[in-house]
Amino acid sequence: MEHCSFTGQAIWLKRSRIQALRSRLLDLQMRLQGQIQNLPLGNEDWLDTERELNAAEAALSQLGDWRLG
Repeated sequence: MEHCSFTGQAIWLKRSRIQALRSRLLDLQMRLQGQIQNLPLGNEDWLDTERELNAAEAALSQLGDWRLG
């Protein structure tokens, strides 16, 4: 019986992490879009956002197929 509870908690934790990463991913996508559109030529601050976005996508990918929701 304890195994079922532990498994349920692990699944909940994974889903919670996926949900948090999805939210961060959407925030980063919106920020990146705004940065690219509004920054003057030569300003490459958006590259940091793109790197974080790529890291969030990689983390979600490692946790499973995050696109299925």
